[in-house]
Amino acid sequence: MLRHIADLCKRQLRDSDLLGRLVGGEFVLLLPRTGAEEALLVAERMRAAIEATPVKTERAMISMTASFGVTTIRPDDSNVTLLQRAREALRGAKDAGRNQVRLAPRPQAVESQES
Repeated sequence: MLRHIADLCKRQLRDSDLLGRLVGGEFVLLLPRTGAEEALLVAERMRAAIEATPVKTERAMISMTASFGVTTIRPDDSNVTLLQRAREALRGAKDAGRNQVRLAPRPQAVESQES
């Protein structure tokens, strides 16, 4: 199952993109030179491909769905904060019913204070 999902996802990626498995059924994608809107489109293509392509086993066809959390790197990010934000977006997708793509919220603008 994991190999099937990884193969489906890889078909949606460019040569410069990276796909890696974190733990269990969690994967991480690195999409260099890609903004939030483009990343959402890539994740949605992957989600749709997974949903549309059941896995054939000896006994049955197994349908799958996937949820994605998407974020973009920020100047003050570390690996930890970047992954944490993506996981929070993923949790939002799962909490909202699964089989969807969610973008992590953008940071709130800090209002400048004039003296």
